[in-house]
Amino acid sequence: MQGSIPGYYYDEVKRKYFKILPHHLAPPGSSYTREHLKREKRVEAQRARRNPQPPPPPHPNARHRPLIPSRILHHPLGGALGLRRETGADHAGPCRGIDVRTRAYARGLVGEQLVVLGGDRDDEEGEGGMAVENGGEMTSFVRDEATGGVFVGVHVLLRPQVHTSVWTSACAPTSGTIAIGTGTGIILIQETPSHYATTEPTATSPSMSPLGDWRNRSLNTPSDVLALEFLSEVSLAAGQRDGCVQFIDTRCSGAGEEGKALRIRHPSAVTGVKKIDENRMLVNGLKSSLRMYDLRYPHPASPTKAYMKPTRPILEFDQDNDFRLALGFDVNVETGLVAAGQEDRTVQLFSLHTAAKVSSSLSSRPFSDFPRCIRFSKHTHDDRLSLLLSAGDTLHEYTW
Repeated sequence: MQGSIPGYYYDEVKRKYFKILPHHLAPPGSSYTREHLKREKRVEAQRARRNPQPPPPPHPNARHRPLIPSRILHHPLGGALGLRRETGADHAGPCRGIDVRTRAYARGLVGEQLVVLGGDRDDEEGEGGMAVENGGEMTSFVRDEATGGVFVGVHVLLRPQVHTSVWTSACAPTSGTIAIGTGTGIILIQETPSHYATTEPTATSPSMSPLGDWRNRSLNTPSDVLALEFLSEVSLAAGQRDGCVQFIDTRCSGAGEEGKALRIRHPSAVTGVKKIDENRMLVNGLKSSLRMYDLRYPHPASPTKAYMKPTRPILEFDQDNDFRLALGFDVNVETGLVAAGQEDRTVQLFSLHTAAKVSSSLSSRPFSDFPRCIRFSKHTHDDRLSLLLSAGDTLHEYTW
């Protein structure tokens, strides 16, 4: 095999070096672009994982019993003051014990329930109804015959002033404020205090009155908003198509740059944003870019030279998604697991602490469709944690 030259690719068939070009400068159909070579390398790695080659036979002069390093080299204070840790040979570092627990969680994940969505449900109990009020507000209710309770849902019909696309949505933790990401910015739906009584439907009033007065307003952004995450009741993280992650104060008017701050510049379009704690955030994007950032080191301000460069991450995950926007993604701090949909219709688990891939039953076989929504969820009756994901018209539940 020929030696590697920076910026060039050696073709084993043609036995020649070819210069690696950016995608926009390469001729049509070229096989020597960065994206094409990266995709080929990832396909080869996937093929090697699925069809592992047996280890080569030992050399006849090799020792039958290999040398075993001293245990003191793994001690944090021994081995020349933690030589492996200081030289970077021990990538796990202090997270070694935590990562073992994370891998144990992944191995214990078992598919428990499959629910096929869509179609009519003949086994549904109770009665329901819907009424359209003035102004485009719709109120629906469902009455449970067993308990006599009435569950009310208020639906607001939005009429954007311009034609736009709706990409994503998020709900505030307790206030009920809903944020909707569109092609022109963010639409905030907020409920004002209600003056209506919540009584059961009668013959003269066949539907429940609205739970409150709903109003919506727009926050303009320079690019499509593809991902949203509430950081608190009044602050919002918005991931955009141009790679920017802005922190937005929802109390501001939304005009211009008031109440907005650029905190992260991702190397591609942002498809998912998840807050881990006060200092860390996970950002998922296209071009196989899943990264963790430290919020204590915000992106450099304009007009510095580093303003247009991507923010430096603290961890990079080996994600497999080059161009699909609607692939699921979620994180659970308790188990230390990150779940992300892949282009081969599987779900890959990662360690939140080391960014290493974690083997599980989710990555062993592809689903019937792309996993478009992934959520870690706790059962209300026993606090049992489960992983829910949707693929096509089927809802899969995995639990421990």
